[in-house]
Order: sequence, then C-alpha cells, then structure tokens
Amino acid sequence: MQLVVVMVLLVKVVSLDNRLHVSMAEQPNTPSINPAFVPETGGHVTTAPMREDQLRVIIREELAAQLAAGASGLASTAPTSAPDPGDEVNYQYQREMVAQSLEYYAGVGQITDAEMASLQTQIARLRDEDRRQMLGQLARMLDTGAIDGRL
Repeated sequence: MQLVVVMVLLVKVVSLDNRLHVSMAEQPNTPSINPAFVPETGGHVTTAPMREDQLRVIIREELAAQLAAGASGLASTAPTSAPDPGDEVNYQYQREMVAQSLEYYAGVGQITDAEMASLQTQIARLRDEDRRQMLGQLARMLDTGAIDGRL
C-alpha cells in the first residue's frame, strides 16, 4: 500500500516538474504564475512567483505528510489480536481438500482445463510453503503422466 502511495506521489512530482520546465521554456523571460494561486486583487498580482526550489520544498513536505498519514493508516488497520484458531482449522481443511483433489485426479488419470483452473485457484489460496509443495506435486504428476492435462 505504501509503495502504491509513493508511486502515485512520484508520478505527480514528475508531472509537476515537467510542467514547470515546459512553462519555463515557453516564457523564458516572463515569470509564470498559475492562476489558481493568484488571489483576486483587481487584476494586480501581490505575491511574487515561486521559484523551482521553493516548489520542490513544498512538494517534499507534502510527500512526507502523505507518507506519514499512509503509514499511520496502515498501522491502524493491522490486526492487533492473535489469529483465530478457527482460521487454522479452515486452512488445514483447504490444504487437505487440495491434496485429496490431486489424489482424485491422479486416480482418474486426467483433468480438464476448467478443473485445472479450479485446482490452481485452490492452490493459490495456500501459504507459500504449501503452495510450492502442491504445485510441485501437480507438476510431477503431469510430467510422469499420472494425470493427463495442461498446466
């Protein structure tokens, strides 16, 4: 999540930087002022245009504030209690169902594309170690010909 926020902010900074360089190239001797930042004073500008280094400082401050807000938001959504024992029971059930499905397809000797997609979806829900084990077992069964199908 933090990576996404950082990437979005980086894209915005690059976009602002590019616009700044384009506007400076179009009017090299005339200071450019974004009308959104000019207060209504009867047509007279009362503030000096911002320099590039001032804009960079403001952008850095905003990025730091966004990152701090994003980090505190992520910290508050993290679970604070111990995992539910029922979740472990459900997980073991899912793992056992995948193992039984592999045995079933090995007994039948073939698997359709739809069944393979369903089996891969079930395997994808497993933890990394179990997922590697089950995918390895499936690949071995396909390689040895115990199951006829496409991965």
